Amino acid sequence: MRVAYLTDVEGRFEKLERFSRLTPGVELDGDHLRLGPDTLFVFGGDAVDRGPAANRIMALLLEAKARYGERVVLLSGNRDLNKLRLRRELGGHDPHGAPPEVLADRVTHLDFILRRTMGAPEAYAHRAAETGTEGEALVEGWLADLAPDGLHSRYLAACQLAFRTEDTLFVHGGVTRDSLFAVPGRRHTLDSVDGWIAALNAFHREGIEGYREGA
Repeated sequence: MRVAYLTDVEGRFEKLERFSRLTPGVELDGDHLRLGPDTLFVFGGDAVDRGPAANRIMALLLEAKARYGERVVLLSGNRDLNKLRLRRELGGHDPHGAPPEVLADRVTHLDFILRRTMGAPEAYAHRAAETGTEGEALVEGWLADLAPDGLHSRYLAACQLAFRTEDTLFVHGGVTRDSLFAVPGRRHTLDSVDGWIAALNAFHREGIEGYREGA
C-alpha cells in the first residue's frame, strides 16, 4: 500500500492542490479527494488558521474519510483542537486576563483570543474572507461550526492522535522521552507502541465525545 502523507495545510487550499499534482495515487476533483486503489492517505493535522479555506478543507477531508474509511487517516493538530476553547471563552470564561473592554464585545474578544493566545493573528480575516461574514454574524457562524453537530466538531470526531503503518509512526508534533508511551490522565505509562496508540486515540475520542455531549 502506497502512503500519501500531507500535513499543516492550515486553511491554504493551494497546498492541497499542489500536493495532489505531485503525489501519485491522489487526485483532487473540485472539492473531492480521489485515491487510487493502492493508496493510503494520512493527513497529519492542522487543517485551519493561516488561509481562507479552513471549512472547505475540513469538509473535503470529512468527505474523503466517509468515502474511503480506513484508507483515510485524519490526525488532530493543535490548531484544530484549540478552537474548541472558543465556545467556553466567548461565553464568559476567559482564563487569559483580557481587559474589561475586550470582554465586553464578543467580536473584539474573539480577535484577542486568536491573536494573543492561539498564535493565529490573521484567522479572523481568513474566516471573514471564506464565509463572507463579519462582526457578530462571523462569531455566531464560528460557534455554530463548533456546536456538537457543527462542521468543526464533526471533523474532530473523525480524527485521532496517532497512527502506525508498518514501521512508521504518525503524530502531530514530536515524540520525546517524556511523551513516549505517556497518556494524559494515566498514572502509569505503557510499554508498547500499539498499546500507546490505542490509549492516545481513546483519550482523544473520549474528550471529543464529552465535548459534543456538553461536558
